[in-house]
Amino acid sequence: MFHVELTNGTNGDVVADRITFGEGKAWFWSDGVAIESHPTSEIVSVAAMHEHAIEAARETHARAFELWTDEEDERLRKARADGLTRVQLSELFERQPSAITSRLDRLGLE
Repeated sequence: MFHVELTNGTNGDVVADRITFGEGKAWFWSDGVAIESHPTSEIVSVAAMHEHAIEAARETHARAFELWTDEEDERLRKARADGLTRVQLSELFERQPSAITSRLDRLGLE
């Protein structure tokens, strides 16, 4: 698990077990498959998340650091359109408020 901050101000967590660098990009891998990449020129920081930090986050947000499903994305779009706040979305999806903000940004809903 890696936390990534980009030059455009967005940040988020990538569920990956390895990071490599090549072709001017940082590549994030899970079980031998490249799942995401970012140009190195756009990366401000990358931090590995330790298992104990993940477990601590899950004490208050059961789905913290789990991959988002297509179904959840659709539910998030609808809930946001219905006017739910980030705090309400955080409770509904059992995720940290920062994860809600990152996902809203990624989906172009902010």
